[in-house]
Amino acid sequence: MPRSSSLPFFFTNQHPRVEEPDLRHRISNFTDSRTAHNKNIGIMNTGPNTLILALFLLGTTQGTAQTTIADGNWSDPSTWGGVPPFGTGNVVIGHHVVLDLDYGHSSGSLTVNPGGSLVGNSDMRAFALNYPGGTATMTVNGTFDVARVYLASNTVSNGGAFHADSLLCSATLTNSLGAGMVADQFRIDPGGTLNNAGSVETVNFLNISTVVNSGSVSASDFANSKDFTVANTGVMNIAFDFSNIDTLGGPAIFTINGTVLVGNDWHNGGQMNGSGRFCINHNTWNSGALTGTFDFCDLTGGDVDLNTGTVAGSITYCTTPCDVGTGEGAEEVLVDIFPDPFSSSATVRTGRYLHNAAITVVDGLGRTVLRMSNITGRTATLHRDGLPSGPYLLRLTQEGQVLATERIIIHD
Repeated sequence: MPRSSSLPFFFTNQHPRVEEPDLRHRISNFTDSRTAHNKNIGIMNTGPNTLILALFLLGTTQGTAQTTIADGNWSDPSTWGGVPPFGTGNVVIGHHVVLDLDYGHSSGSLTVNPGGSLVGNSDMRAFALNYPGGTATMTVNGTFDVARVYLASNTVSNGGAFHADSLLCSATLTNSLGAGMVADQFRIDPGGTLNNAGSVETVNFLNISTVVNSGSVSASDFANSKDFTVANTGVMNIAFDFSNIDTLGGPAIFTINGTVLVGNDWHNGGQMNGSGRFCINHNTWNSGALTGTFDFCDLTGGDVDLNTGTVAGSITYCTTPCDVGTGEGAEEVLVDIFPDPFSSSATVRTGRYLHNAAITVVDGLGRTVLRMSNITGRTATLHRDGLPSGPYLLRLTQEGQVLATERIIIHD
């Protein structure tokens, strides 16, 4: 991604573009299933965000527990052994379910068990929790992969693999240790909270509420406009631009007790404190307040390039090595593997388009046990091919350069 040498767009107090899921017209067309007993329902909106639902309700009372009995489409009664869920009840997914319609859940709970998956069938598929209102909770311990997701309220827990193209969250979202979340656009809206102990990978990350990161966050561009804390175990790797700026919802407060690596430009226009460290590759500008005891290392000169704010005398400069992948030749490739662990095959998805790339799998003795070549595009399917169960390292390479290294687990 080409970048100019001038100050980044963050410095104009603009946020990175985070595409809000276009759900308001789509989800608002849902009808309460309790009024639709024993009827065939067809809802069509012929506007630009057409929503077509075709559910044949068989007369079962909604609100009771519904558990999958087979792989299949969400709207297919044979997936559930009866009426498909329609917005309410305690829904449990233990199979591979294809979300073949735009769906909202507003009461009860939705749970994806280990080994289960809920996967959208198009890049415009939408899912909403508690929109425009509701009390439902959501738990993912398997795989959730839907393009446009709005988590409007209540609690969402991820202990598995959670994927979206566009994720808007005003709920209380917990990403547990060992869990992974991948979203091209990731926004924490007012009222929302993200507690991350696992891994988060995104292109654009925007926080205008509350985030506590004790795990890892990788993003191309990052902006905070409210409260963001990096715990002492937390790591952030921002491939391009970092910004902490006040908005009408501010002030922007960024607390760094862990490590933040920035591959391009850095700007603080709010408040910054903590005892961790920054490592920054290019331009730095402070127009806010830097306090605390954190270490600041600008590879272009050590301290802040342009300071129009205040810097406490307790800030240190480059007291620890700053050589952790933010150099000029660093690649920005986000890789997601799901499911992981896997027993037969897994999907490898990358944050950039590949051309004639290769994947190698290495065992614990350093031996290459599997190789895939001529990979073009953003996804590839990795097959087990008889490998014994256990941990392995997966390396993604292109033109002789290692783009990413990930740990994978194969199980029986």
